[in-house]
Amino acid sequence: MNRTVLEAAKTGFKRARSMEWETSEEYLYAKLDQSIANDPEHGREQGMSQFLDDKTFRPGLGAYKRD
Repeated sequence: MNRTVLEAAKTGFKRARSMEWETSEEYLYAKLDQSIANDPEHGREQGMSQFLDDKTFRPGLGAYKRD
């Protein structure tokens, strides 16, 4: 698993439970943007490339191959 994304997901889950729906939605989208910007492995780009170009990754059925 990608460590940056996992940490952002855990933080978002813990904090969003006590927020209103609209506020939590904005907070989670901000966490998503933050995790994409701070990811040193560029996992999103790797996963999308493996899915679209190489056809070796299928979302929901496993993790992408990390280099």
